[in-house]
Amino acid sequence: MPALTKTQKIESLAKLLQKRYKGMPEPPERAVVEHLVYAALLENAPFELADAAMNVLENYFIDWNEVRVSTVGELADVFSMLPDPRAAGERARKALQGIFEKKYSFDLEDLRKKGTNLSHAVGFFESTGACSRFMIDYTAQVALGGHVIPLDAAALQLFRLLGLAQVNKEGTREDVPGLERAIAKKNGVQFSVRLHQVAATHFDLSTLEELRTMLKPLDPEAVKRDCMPPVLIVMKPAPQEQKPKVAPAVAQPFVATDEDDFEEESAGIEAAFIPEGGDPDELPVHRAGERLPTVSPTSPLTETKGKKSEKGKAVKSGSEGESVAQKIPPQKKMKAEEKAKDSGTGRTEPSVKTPSEKSPPATGKSSTKQLRKAKPK
Repeated sequence: MPALTKTQKIESLAKLLQKRYKGMPEPPERAVVEHLVYAALLENAPFELADAAMNVLENYFIDWNEVRVSTVGELADVFSMLPDPRAAGERARKALQGIFEKKYSFDLEDLRKKGTNLSHAVGFFESTGACSRFMIDYTAQVALGGHVIPLDAAALQLFRLLGLAQVNKEGTREDVPGLERAIAKKNGVQFSVRLHQVAATHFDLSTLEELRTMLKPLDPEAVKRDCMPPVLIVMKPAPQEQKPKVAPAVAQPFVATDEDDFEEESAGIEAAFIPEGGDPDELPVHRAGERLPTVSPTSPLTETKGKKSEKGKAVKSGSEGESVAQKIPPQKKMKAEEKAKDSGTGRTEPSVKTPSEKSPPATGKSSTKQLRKAKPK
């Protein structure tokens, strides 16, 4: 008997499954998120055990958010009837968490709208990074009507025995090429149900020999062919680009870079150093980057008009050509002249006290008494 081709093996497998598992019920109608959670429980488990776990999940928890915030240990206690309850609880919790982070809700019915591309829905589930391949394919086939055959580890073990499973060129995924072409879309759901039932039932090592015997008519090499899973490369998600931090703007001192602009800005400053009747051309021109000369206190730029001295008296601007020392009351001048005559120095220059020296204010009476004492007898 000649060996069958890959397509003939798949078609023969579909006929064999139809004879062995007649009248398998199709999945019931559920919401999209319910199909996704059910797929997390169904992966590598028979239908009757997954149905029991789903029934407990719907009756034990209030809503999907309570399942999301539960620990993996709590979910494993509820899924004790499954072959691997901890892995099933982690898949369900992780999927709900990924959907909640994307939509802040668990409503996925918008993926069923007419005109929505199936690749868009698959891309959404993949973007969460929380759904296994079997969960995505099962939801796409049962809930969204796509033509895809969901394969878990149990189903891939069966196809390895038949020599139909292959690893892609990147080494990241194991698949069965030509599976969707060999199975018509109208028969896709029933084929998937029967395939999953036989694969999950014989996934345990204790029932592996029984599975080999069942597949021997399709491929005699199935009795001795290795069915260990290959080592795949795990693709890590690309890190998100972080925007560079921008330092806050700091005020910088003004530095002139253009000679003409600097001369135009400093025109008013240079005018302050031109004396009355002076020639502006005799003053040096300040170039860009040079430090300006220090402005004297008597310059018109340092106006003190309206300011108060240490004694609290108003001091007028120096624009009138007078300093604080020149503004001496006439009584103080007369007193200074009398002291100079008494001392015999003959000097008539007044002695000016600094504002910090405290002296009683001169009055008209005290100055008159001093004049009388100073007259010769």
